[in-house]
Amino acid sequence: MFVRILKKCIYLLLLVLPEAAVSIPLPIMTLDFDRGENLDEFNSLNNSDESDLRYVDGLIGKGLALKKECISLKLKKTLESENGSFSMWLKPDWDYYKNNDGKLISHSFMSMKWSDGSYLVLSDGWWEKSGGSQFTYFIFNNKKYNHTHGKIIYKKNQWVNLAVTWNKTAKQINLYKNGKLISSREKTIGSGNYANELIIGCDKGTSLFASRWVDAVIDDVKIYNVTLSENEVLKSIGISKNKIDNIEHAFLNENKGTIAHDEKAPENRVMFDSYPASWQTREQALKTVKKLYESGINVYIPCVWYGDGARFNSNVAPFASYKGKGEPLRYLIEVAHEFGIEVHPWVTVTYRSKKFLKNFYDKGTPPKAFDVQNIKFRDFIVEFITDLVKRYDVDGVNLDYIRTMGISKSIKSKNKFLKKYNKALLSEIKDIDGNHAWNNNVQDFVNNPIDDIVIRLSKNIRSIKPKVIISVDAHPKPLFLGQSRQGRNAIKWLNKGLIDVIYTMNYKSDFDFMNVDLVKREVDDPEKVVVLMGVSEKDGKVVSTRASNKVEKLVRFSRSKWDSGVAFYPYSKVTDELHSLFKNKLFKHNVKTKWPD
Repeated sequence: MFVRILKKCIYLLLLVLPEAAVSIPLPIMTLDFDRGENLDEFNSLNNSDESDLRYVDGLIGKGLALKKECISLKLKKTLESENGSFSMWLKPDWDYYKNNDGKLISHSFMSMKWSDGSYLVLSDGWWEKSGGSQFTYFIFNNKKYNHTHGKIIYKKNQWVNLAVTWNKTAKQINLYKNGKLISSREKTIGSGNYANELIIGCDKGTSLFASRWVDAVIDDVKIYNVTLSENEVLKSIGISKNKIDNIEHAFLNENKGTIAHDEKAPENRVMFDSYPASWQTREQALKTVKKLYESGINVYIPCVWYGDGARFNSNVAPFASYKGKGEPLRYLIEVAHEFGIEVHPWVTVTYRSKKFLKNFYDKGTPPKAFDVQNIKFRDFIVEFITDLVKRYDVDGVNLDYIRTMGISKSIKSKNKFLKKYNKALLSEIKDIDGNHAWNNNVQDFVNNPIDDIVIRLSKNIRSIKPKVIISVDAHPKPLFLGQSRQGRNAIKWLNKGLIDVIYTMNYKSDFDFMNVDLVKREVDDPEKVVVLMGVSEKDGKVVSTRASNKVEKLVRFSRSKWDSGVAFYPYSKVTDELHSLFKNKLFKHNVKTKWPD
């Protein structure tokens, strides 16, 4: 027992060793394609009229282009199941959203058979009934159901490094993208399995061959008989962090649009602020508004409800313990309007940040959530937001966490489901397809309460103040990928006129612009979909302000592609350097807002 614990501690210590202290083990096989191997040396597994196997420019030196083709490699040393690692660079000739009649197309990167007849595979999409399943899968052993998956958004012609590792002592398998851990799973890894052959570029190393061709240029393939730590994975990539960063952000230079931006034209410049101290007092509110005005911001979205009490004088909900004295929201709105800045209060609809209003959730309610299946909660939140709009001179209202946050498994919810559908909820939620979609009963169950909140709020607000802008924060996706598993169907609400704006949350600097393009095509008015970008970055648990040059590139990129304004989160991370960027470069002129009709 002590030896096993010691081995696992050593393994975990290796994962966190400083990068400079890490030496990389030698791989048992490397393919960099720079030695000019005769193509006949590669064991081609297709050789159809459509297939193509040739040398082209790689990431560094030469790479191997595979189109509807894959190759078999005889390993120089046996690959053991106890410990191992694999990595490769690839430049896909497709993007994540490539589909056939609305079904994502799968692409397998490598596969092989273990000696016991099971298989290992690394693949974009797997186990789907038809089309891709929206995730990259690393199946270490299909017979033992040992697998992990993560979402990787592949961009056409953009290099990406994929790596996988496994370790018997730690009982762990890992999936990495560009040296960063994407997903992991702890599960017992057996002994005695081995492999002598590896398939690169398709799924022929499995028992589920379905022509999942990689269709990409591959480079720098490495196979190890040891488990690389996270630092070792990063170092084994062979290029610097700065080079990786340049690769991940190549789209900012290569995919610009054609819209010429007029600096003095009306434009929505939106700032989200979750920090209550920005407007708790008159002094704080005035300071914040002045700085926003100097920055060129014309829409301020302060959080007034974070699931722990109202940050203003509500007639419906208890106050937050830290609410400012007097009427902080009323004064904020007054001073903001003096500077020509709109105020759209932000409400986290279903989120609960502490044990609070206990009559609105039960055992089995999703963590940190109010139970939307509880009609009394829906009545409460609708009344709360309606009262806010009625009594304050707001220009808009923003709905965040407008979703179930999971499946409610409380006794009341299970009984409600059984009564309505004559089926057991816990059984029905296991009935998901390869695309991770619920069956019709479960989807209806999550949609209905969220739709109910949005429909009632829209009706109330439109009748009280028709010009108030109703916005939601969401991760919308093209409709062919299915409905939201948490009932947040923002595209449907927008096209039905229930809401006015979708803020699509793209906080990563290598954000998914392809998804924005696709979503804009599916809404009646593309200008109503606005990119909400982050001004901070997260590295592990550390959150820091994003470099100003990156923020500038993201704004210029967004403006060149979409004429729908820009939005930022969070205000608390806007440093003096970013303030200067806004004031002196990006938003030199204060302009009016421009809301679509």
